[in-house]
Amino acid sequence: MTDRFVRWFDLVLSADIGAARNRHDNSGFGWLLVALAIALSLRVAIAAFLPSIYVADEKFQYWEQGFRLVFGYGIVPWEYEVGLRSWIVPGAIGAVIWFVDLLGGGPEVWKLAVQTLLSLVSLSIVATSFFWARRLAGTSAAVLAALVAATWFEFLFFSARPLTEVPAAATLFPSAYILCAIPAPSRRMLVLGGVLLGLSLVLRLHLAPAVLVIAVASLRHLDRQYWLPPAIAAALVVLFSGLLDWATWGFPFHTLWQNFAINVIEDKASQYGTRPIYWYLLFYANAWPGLVAVMFGLLAVGSRRAPLMLVVPLVIVLSHSLIGHKEYRFVYPALPFLMALASIGSAELLSRVTRKLSTKTRHWSLVALALGWLITSASLAAHDGYRPKFTKRTDQIRLFSVAGAVPEACGMAITGLPWSSTPGYSGLVRDIPLYFLSRDEVSTLVPAFNLYMYRRWPSDRHWDEPVLPTGFEELTCSDVFCLARRAGACQEQPDRTIIETMRRE
Repeated sequence: MTDRFVRWFDLVLSADIGAARNRHDNSGFGWLLVALAIALSLRVAIAAFLPSIYVADEKFQYWEQGFRLVFGYGIVPWEYEVGLRSWIVPGAIGAVIWFVDLLGGGPEVWKLAVQTLLSLVSLSIVATSFFWARRLAGTSAAVLAALVAATWFEFLFFSARPLTEVPAAATLFPSAYILCAIPAPSRRMLVLGGVLLGLSLVLRLHLAPAVLVIAVASLRHLDRQYWLPPAIAAALVVLFSGLLDWATWGFPFHTLWQNFAINVIEDKASQYGTRPIYWYLLFYANAWPGLVAVMFGLLAVGSRRAPLMLVVPLVIVLSHSLIGHKEYRFVYPALPFLMALASIGSAELLSRVTRKLSTKTRHWSLVALALGWLITSASLAAHDGYRPKFTKRTDQIRLFSVAGAVPEACGMAITGLPWSSTPGYSGLVRDIPLYFLSRDEVSTLVPAFNLYMYRRWPSDRHWDEPVLPTGFEELTCSDVFCLARRAGACQEQPDRTIIETMRRE
C-alpha cells in the first residue's frame, strides 16, 4: 500500500511534465493578446462603472491604510493597532496614490490607477492559462483557456480588489507553471518562479500547504542544478517581508507571530463566525448552480494530463476547510487552477467528439464551446445569488463621494449603518470628524456636524421615516440612503468621533 501511494504521488508531481516536453507549438500568440486585451478592458470597466465594496477588509485593511500613508488620516482597525497586517499591499496602494496625487490626479484617478494596476497583475492568470494549456493540449485548448480566464465572472469580480487572496492567486498560479511544467526553464525564469512562490506565501500565509506542494513538485521536476536559484529567490522574498515587518512594526516577522498568537492560540477569527468543514462545497453548489457536476467531469478529464493542477486547488480548499472561520474569498487562489483545468478538459472532450470532422467544422465547434463558456459565466454572474455583489454598498460609495465634495463640510454624522459598511476616509477624501450615531443621539450632537447621512425606509413604514434635525435640508438620495446638510460651522466633539470611539474599544 505504501509503495502504491508513493508511486501515485510521484505520478501527481510528474505526470504533466512528460506532456509538456512534447509541446513546442509557438502559435496562438495573437489570440493570447486578444484575450489579455479583453481581460484588462472588462476588469477595468467593471471597477470603474460598478463600484462596490465586497467585504470591509477590502476597504479598511488595505484601501484605507494606503490612503492614510499618503494623507495622514483615516480609520485604524484593531489589526493595525496590534500589528497583525503586513504593509506590503497597503504600501503598494499608497505608492500609487502618492504618485498620482503628485501628478495632480484626484481621487477618481488614483482609485482607478490602483484598480488598473491590480487588473494588470491579474493578467498573469490569463497568460499562464494559455501557456500551460498549450503545453498540455495544444493551441486550441490554450486559446480556450485564455478566453475563459479573461471572461470568467469570478475573475472579473475579484481582480481589481486589494484583498491579499487576489494578488496571491496571480502569483501562485504562474509560479506552479514555471517551476513544475516548463521542461528546461532559464535561470531568469527559475528566479521569477521562486519570487512568485515566495510572494504567494507572504501575501497569504494560509497558502503554505499549497506552496509546499508546489515546492516539492518542483524538486521532482527540476534537475538538482536548478534547485538553488528559485529557493534563494523565494527565501529573499520571505526575508524582505520579515524586514518590512521589522521596519514597520518593530520586530522581524511580527505579523506572522501575531497571526499565530491571535488567530491560532486565541482563535479570534472564530468570533466572526464558523462554518462546517463541507461549507466550501455547499457554497460552490450555490454559486455555480447546475454546473458543479459538469465541472467535476471536466476536471477529471483535464487532470489526466496534469494531476498537479488538481492537487494544488484541492490542498487549498481542504486546508481552508479545516479552519473554522471560512469566507468565499479565502479559496480564490484555487480558482485559476480549476478553471484552466476545466477549460483543458472541455477542449479535450470537444477534440474527441469532432476528431473525424472537417477542419472548418472543428474550428466552429471551438468557437461554439468558447461562447458556451462565456454564456455560462454571464448567466452565473446574473444569478440572484451573485448579481448583488457587483453593486454592494454602491450607495455608500456615491454619497460619501458627494459629501467629500461639499466645500463647507466640517463634520458628518451617519445613522443606519456601522462604520465598517462605509467607504471610510478613503471614500470621503476629506479630513473632517465622522460620527456614527443612533437616531436618538443625532439631535443632541447637531452642532458637531453639518452633513447627515441616514437610511431611507420602505414606503410602507412611514412611521419609521427619520425626521431631519432642525436646519438640515435633503441634498441627494440613493435607493437606500440620503445625504442632508445645513448651513453654518461645526463645534467638534472629539470624544464622539469614530476615531476616538475605536481607540476606546
